[in-house]
Amino acid sequence: MKKSLFLNIDFIMQLLMFICCASIVFYRVVVLQSILLIILSILVLIKNIKSFKLNKKNWPFITLGIFLSTIYIINYDQSISLKKIGESLMLFIIPVLSNNFFITNNKIINKKNLLIFYSICVSFLCLYIINFYFYYSPHHKYDWYLARFFIELFLKFHSTYIGVWVGVSVFILIDVLLKIKNNLLGILSIVIMIIIQISTLLILNTRMALYSIIIISLINSLLFLNKKQKIYGLIITLTLITSILVFTNRYKEDTLFVVKNSIVNSPRYPIYYCSLKLIKDSFWIGNNPTTLQTKQNDCYTCLHHKELAEKDTNSHSQYFDFFLKGGVFLFIAFIIMLFHKLKYTLQTKNYLYFSISLFFCFAFLTENILSRQYGLFIYFFVDLIFINVVFDEAHRNNK
Repeated sequence: MKKSLFLNIDFIMQLLMFICCASIVFYRVVVLQSILLIILSILVLIKNIKSFKLNKKNWPFITLGIFLSTIYIINYDQSISLKKIGESLMLFIIPVLSNNFFITNNKIINKKNLLIFYSICVSFLCLYIINFYFYYSPHHKYDWYLARFFIELFLKFHSTYIGVWVGVSVFILIDVLLKIKNNLLGILSIVIMIIIQISTLLILNTRMALYSIIIISLINSLLFLNKKQKIYGLIITLTLITSILVFTNRYKEDTLFVVKNSIVNSPRYPIYYCSLKLIKDSFWIGNNPTTLQTKQNDCYTCLHHKELAEKDTNSHSQYFDFFLKGGVFLFIAFIIMLFHKLKYTLQTKNYLYFSISLFFCFAFLTENILSRQYGLFIYFFVDLIFINVVFDEAHRNNK
């Protein structure tokens, strides 16, 4: 007897991924995202744990997950350590078990449709932000700082994470745009979504997301595209650069600040100074995560930056965060894992996953992306979809 579609584990997992995407529109439903991610993780383990084999490609991911879990077991009490261990499993181990995640006979549930659906959901979120921006224009009078303050205050969503969600979506849309042929309506729809999403990044002044999109677009245009696609890529890149310079004042202010002031006066200086100081003090084994924030706050206070201490400001760098918590060995394991992603995505010619992986590498420079649910969600979502191309020969060349 033919198995019911809704009893098929592949269908259930991929349907849950669509529900995860839909939750983006209702972005405050963090609890729902957490539950869905946990269910997905369990299903992936049930389906693939027996066929999993350790090899030279996946050992950095497994090592990093075990390393982090060990740190959490040692330093946290049981209730917190279990949560943290679960996060490390979702981030670094479970995705490498997800072989053949999208092999299914159902035509509705597939990778391309899921990615487009994700971008559509992000576009709806962007439209909501744009509408809010113009609705509150009498209050912020189009001042970028006040506008961002109002958006983050009332929407209760750090713009950095919106920037990461949107950045991933922009690369997906560009990839789809370059592959569309003889479909004017499809091309127009994709272009409109790109414009909406880039406009949101400009409104929020998410510098790292915008800079990363520009740099990665240039890399792709110069190295990986054919002559016709290079022209499109360069046009998109130049349009982005022009838009950023024309429609926002933040980058002009940043440039003037660097010219007129010492780097010591930069708002990021005390954050990175204290992070590097604590790294130096515990270079080999790292700091106890439960007392790390207290040490950082004490350092901020010594530098006469009490406002940073009062806000419990973290290291604002995922690289620093792992170095601080696990020392040089955890830091090296994290770097090797990222290097493996970039290396094998290039070897398998999956330029979309390469672009998104490089985008995360840039995003990790300025924010602890993997320390919050919003960042954990998008990182897990991307890897669960794409990481097979690193390990499976059948996924080469975007097949």
